[in-house]
Amino acid sequence: PADPLQRAEIAHPFQFTVEYALAALLASWGVTPDLLVGYSLGEYVAACLAGVFTLEDALHVVAERARLIASVPRGRMLAVAAGEDEVRAAIAAEPADVDIAALNGPSMTVLSGVAGEIEAMARRLAASGVACRALRTAHAFHSALLEPVRDKLISLVGSVPRSAPAIPIVSNHTGGALTAEQAAGSGYWGEHLTGSVRFRDSIAYCLAQGADVFIELGAGQTLGSLVRQNLSGPAP
Repeated sequence: PADPLQRAEIAHPFQFTVEYALAALLASWGVTPDLLVGYSLGEYVAACLAGVFTLEDALHVVAERARLIASVPRGRMLAVAAGEDEVRAAIAAEPADVDIAALNGPSMTVLSGVAGEIEAMARRLAASGVACRALRTAHAFHSALLEPVRDKLISLVGSVPRSAPAIPIVSNHTGGALTAEQAAGSGYWGEHLTGSVRFRDSIAYCLAQGADVFIELGAGQTLGSLVRQNLSGPAP
């Protein structure tokens, strides 16, 4: 509880700043992307780098979005070492009020919801031999718990100018190319808030486009590890 980085209104501007600064550093060395893929908040960084938002507007949206998230009841998230079909079957076998927040790989799924439901699901999965662990977060990202602020986020995004991306972006929400209409619209960003992060599909799309080098921009190596889990051949 004393960790300020568990609070969205502090963690999100910090995370955005680190990722954007790393991209700017690489650009100063002549390393620029042919394709951008974010992860949840990282899609806002990608959108800023691609010119969808100005830096000033992106920072404003990210900070206010974090405050909106902080205003809803807290929740929990659970990383499950199982694929989507197995997780959905477990939920259906004994229905629980949880959402699939992220599809990270063939054997890695993240659940999101209120604390009691997530803890009960963790016990059921563990009892059936499925490894899982609670994530360090006070919020249930990409879940129905964020529905009360979805329209407010749409209005927030609608209050700043948006442009079509100058660099191709892979959408977390669809797992395919982010279209100019989605990027420049405001409704997409509301769907992005509450829908699942389809990172598994996003990486598959990158590979299909011929991506052979992935560079992670962030305070850690988590996404690089997830990319490797989604490779069927030699690691790029």
